[in-house]
Amino acid sequence: EALKPVLEASAAAAGAVSLEDLLDEGETLLQEFRGGNEQLLERLCTIESVRSLVQHATRPPCEGVPPERLRHRSHTAAELLAMCGHGSAKDDQWKIRLVE
Repeated sequence: EALKPVLEASAAAAGAVSLEDLLDEGETLLQEFRGGNEQLLERLCTIESVRSLVQHATRPPCEGVPPERLRHRSHTAAELLAMCGHGSAKDDQWKIRLVE
């Protein structure tokens, strides 16, 4: 629920939440992901989002974003991807959605 205002505000303003906006939430995002936030899982469990997470984790874009923010986003993306292989029930939901 902590991300709900971010998800709703971004959706209202731009029609969709950018992955960068979510990554900027850092620890809050990670906690919501661990908790199985359905809205967040829906957003992150797409092929495009996973590709983008991998890109953020391995080669952060340099489009004029401050280096500290790039490092923060890269770390958060890597943490999300690392959580995908730990065999929890939530992890199974993640995998099922990626396959669909």
